[in-house]
Amino acid sequence: MDNALTVSLSHQMVLKRQMEIIANNIANQSTVAFRSERPQFQEFMMDSSNGDKVSYVLDRGVIRNTKEGAFTPTSSSRDLSISGKGYFTIQTEQGVRYTRNGHFRLNENSELTTMSGGRVMSTDNQPIVLDEALGEFTVGRDGAITVGEGDVAKLRIVTFGNEQAMKKTFAGMYNTQERPTNAEDAEIVQFMLESSNVEPIMEMTNMIQVHRAYAASQKLNQTDHDIQRKMIDKLGAAA
Repeated sequence: MDNALTVSLSHQMVLKRQMEIIANNIANQSTVAFRSERPQFQEFMMDSSNGDKVSYVLDRGVIRNTKEGAFTPTSSSRDLSISGKGYFTIQTEQGVRYTRNGHFRLNENSELTTMSGGRVMSTDNQPIVLDEALGEFTVGRDGAITVGEGDVAKLRIVTFGNEQAMKKTFAGMYNTQERPTNAEDAEIVQFMLESSNVEPIMEMTNMIQVHRAYAASQKLNQTDHDIQRKMIDKLGAAA
């Protein structure tokens, strides 16, 4: 009975974790370039008091869905999206970070930045300065930025061998210890933003399934509790 209770509690912890991730996916279905996630669990066998093996669950983190989101047209020349595998390189106060969120702006120094202030870096590892007095800028498919008739800079777009090892930090950015490589096959699309790849209907279906599983686990706990109570009542009556 103790095993039934502990296994049930382990199951409920897993379901709680699943629900948190599902809720986070749904909350970010409108976040630019957001990648949906799903939990990764591993079975863990432990000896019980009677020598039997009991199956528990270990939380091994999350698996990120790296499927590209749909592109949404905008009216801003500062909105950029990456077609294919790749990330913008961003210099922040915490160090270099990477993102697919191309919703950019110009700061007071005319530097191209993220909405949180991180500076977008060029292939020369320098901030990209755009003088609006020279006219509107254009971005080619290869990431080359042109103002008027002159090239200003080229966006540094990189990729990684193991995207799952990238850790989320803040404002849609990632950090990793892996060395970046140039994203040769990636293309830049101006006046476009990548949408979240969250599938709301699928997430709602998963939420219903988790809710039902949690209810079944609670019923198991209640059944175990009722059995123990009946046993105590019988023992008390016999005494």
